[in-house]
Amino acid sequence: LLPDQAPAPPWHEPPDVLVLSIQPEITHTLWRHERSGRLVSAPPGWEQDWTPAQRTAFLQRFYPLGLMDADQFKARTVQLIRAIKALGGPHILAFNCSTFDPRDQAHNYHGLGDTLSVRIQRFNLALMQISAQEGISIIEVDRILAELGGEWHVLACLSYSPEAYRYIREEVLRVLDDIGFFERRPLIRQIGQRGS
Repeated sequence: LLPDQAPAPPWHEPPDVLVLSIQPEITHTLWRHERSGRLVSAPPGWEQDWTPAQRTAFLQRFYPLGLMDADQFKARTVQLIRAIKALGGPHILAFNCSTFDPRDQAHNYHGLGDTLSVRIQRFNLALMQISAQEGISIIEVDRILAELGGEWHVLACLSYSPEAYRYIREEVLRVLDDIGFFERRPLIRQIGQRGS
């Protein structure tokens, strides 16, 4: 949902940390409800997992808008973060994605359009800009996989080895420790620049 469509926060007491990932926005088609205009992203594999009746009901009520671009993602994510902050919400961590795609052998991008790897780079950059602007923390999956070696730890684009996931978990713990999550005091506030 877009921030202006979001219901009241689902917590009675704000959680300390809210974790986001950019992967769904990179890979999932947006759908708009015909009557309300609300935007949703159907779960991965819905075409195979849902019954024919469920698929038919969904397709009668929603129409596809395609993939969100990085600028739309940035604008909507900034709105969402500001709405969460206005509610006295939690510290926000966001996972970026590895840009390495073992199948992508492109060497000349003229007329090619965005490959998945290029799309991921655009979203990673947008997330860095959001972090600089809003003060959110990024779990740098792209850096971690680059350090480990994508050839051995990226099984397919956006699919990583068990060892890579272990290093990603360690990075989450490091960031949580940095913001004071494990201490008996309030977390370090996310302030950001609050600008354009």
